[in-house]
Amino acid sequence: MPTNMKMNQYHWAAYFLALKCLMLTACSGSTTGQLTPPVPPVSPSPPAPPTKPVLNLQQRAQRRIQVVELKNEFRKTLIESLNIYARDTESADQAKRARTHIKAIETRQWTSPMILPNQSVKTKVQQQYNAAIADARRQLHSGLLEMINDNPDAGPCTNLLVNLEDSEDVELMARCMDFYWHHQLLDWPPMSYSNVIELSRRYVQLESDDVEVYVDAAWLLWSRWVTWKIHPARMPIGEAGDKAAQQLLLEGREKNMANGQYHYEAAKAMWPVAKYHDSTYYSFVIDSLKLAEKYPESDKAHAATCKLLGHTYRAMKDLKAAANWYEKGLESAPDDEVLTRMLREVTSGEANQSAEQN
Repeated sequence: MPTNMKMNQYHWAAYFLALKCLMLTACSGSTTGQLTPPVPPVSPSPPAPPTKPVLNLQQRAQRRIQVVELKNEFRKTLIESLNIYARDTESADQAKRARTHIKAIETRQWTSPMILPNQSVKTKVQQQYNAAIADARRQLHSGLLEMINDNPDAGPCTNLLVNLEDSEDVELMARCMDFYWHHQLLDWPPMSYSNVIELSRRYVQLESDDVEVYVDAAWLLWSRWVTWKIHPARMPIGEAGDKAAQQLLLEGREKNMANGQYHYEAAKAMWPVAKYHDSTYYSFVIDSLKLAEKYPESDKAHAATCKLLGHTYRAMKDLKAAANWYEKGLESAPDDEVLTRMLREVTSGEANQSAEQN
């Protein structure tokens, strides 16, 4: 998935924290963020519902033809590049794979390049093939973006959403997710990120190992639920967004059971919901982190998972369990200053609790 559509998780957290602060300030009528009884308006009236954009059907048909032409040109380049690769490669297995891939493209089974073997040193034939594919991708994406920017309402992204269930073009989905991320007024209702979420759901059906798409969509779902709780009229589709976020992540869990990174990122996505909005979601966070701890990618990843488990149990006031996980994290990262400090603090707090009970 293109990196330009991705947001760093810390960026996400800062964004939604800022959004939360703005909401609190708006509710209180104060610049301090302290909640005070709001002053009722003199003449209260419900906000006027936004007007849904009217599509230009003639432009939509024209853009559909242009999209088909672009994809046909892309297919043609793929086939030409694969024929050259099959002819020049010294590997009989690779030549056979290339010819099989050509047949799949010609019969419209898919529209994607063949993935070459993962090796540090590429042969000259492989380098030429990769360069040809990279150039074909640039031309396809450039053409699609030109159409989107020219008329987003009747562009290929609108066509994609209309026929999303039948589409398997994940590259176009990725581009359209990026586009709608920056054009939220085209959502229905506006600013709801509905288009990004809808595209994300279809995308992960085809690319089930893309962790970031699952996590980003979950963030969007529960964040508009938070907006709905404060301003229902502004986000009428936000109700139950928290449950939808968890359900999406559970679906991803089934498809990524042995992927420790997925479970860790899923836990981080729902952790703010559990801490600030509904503590029942701590059970999902803990289950996800224990799966991440079962499938660590490295000692560093294992330590980070144990650290977040410790933070979770500490937030739940279970200091003994928190201490156990901080200790386990130190087994993988004995020099981690945060784990050392947190273990010292919860151990001291546990001793104080025991003294108070006695």
